[in-house]
Amino acid sequence: MAAAQQLPSSLRAALTYSLGVLALRRPFIHKILDYEDEFFALLMLVLETHSLRTTDASFAESLYGLRRRAVNIKVKTKDNIHSKKKILPLDSPADAIHHNGLEKRQKILSVVFLVVLPYFRSKLQYVYNREREATLQASLWGEGEERFGNIDYFGGSGNSSASGSSSGEEASTTRRRVMKRIQKIIAACYPWIHAGSEGVR
Repeated sequence: MAAAQQLPSSLRAALTYSLGVLALRRPFIHKILDYEDEFFALLMLVLETHSLRTTDASFAESLYGLRRRAVNIKVKTKDNIHSKKKILPLDSPADAIHHNGLEKRQKILSVVFLVVLPYFRSKLQYVYNREREATLQASLWGEGEERFGNIDYFGGSGNSSASGSSSGEEASTTRRRVMKRIQKIIAACYPWIHAGSEGVR
């Protein structure tokens, strides 16, 4: 089970490295690397859906010969047995655990937990890392300091007031402020979300 759980992360690392090597000769592959999370999520969506439909197991589980089974536990007491006028021992096959194949709803939930939730988790991890890095830089350099990446070396300072008064610039500033606030909320909540997701596993 541990090897099956670690296989997707190992597969992603191998694919990322292979695409990085191919990108040295084929520059258009850099577009795939720019959307690495989406590309890998789409690939795993195809693999997991096909594997669950054909083998009732995830892609990693099918490689190790594992299967997922729906479990129906039916416990019959003595009162239920006598009410039905059946004299059966409590350890009879009627009281055993029945294993059935996965239903369609269970397969959809499996795809959600195998593909959709890890995708959103990687996005939240990316936002959290960026916000933590920005907070660390702000604590070192101060929030009032302008970063080197934000300095406009080619546009002078004389046109800044005119461009700042335009409606397009105000809309982009508002959008940037809202996104910054959302990123701070995600950075504050992500450790708890991560701890909860790890505890549910």
